[in-house]
Amino acid sequence: MNVPSSQALLGALRVTLERLEPTISISDSKLEELVMYEVRTSKAELTDPFIRSSTPELWIWGRCIEMIWESLMISDGDERRHAHIWSEFTSRLLIWNAISRKSNVGNWARLQLIKNLRESLA
Repeated sequence: MNVPSSQALLGALRVTLERLEPTISISDSKLEELVMYEVRTSKAELTDPFIRSSTPELWIWGRCIEMIWESLMISDGDERRHAHIWSEFTSRLLIWNAISRKSNVGNWARLQLIKNLRESLA
């Protein structure tokens, strides 16, 4: 039995996401509703079910990004070999974190990115 490499699986996931992303349609009014919900609600009260119920396709996309990114984190592959995949998924994870405001994975990645930038500039 021929088992695909992690590189091949990640590449297939990336292609699948690239096909899915154009189908996620959020109207201006829905986007305004999400923003206004965040303005009216403190971060502690912000609920993931609101995003899930109001824009389910966006919630599914975000959760998929989190799971893929987490699998990248625990993979034993050489990070340099996956640099382009890291870049593509990290940018998506940061976008999801900005939208959801409740992503523990996204927030951790954001903090690590800031830390790494500070260290590289020091």
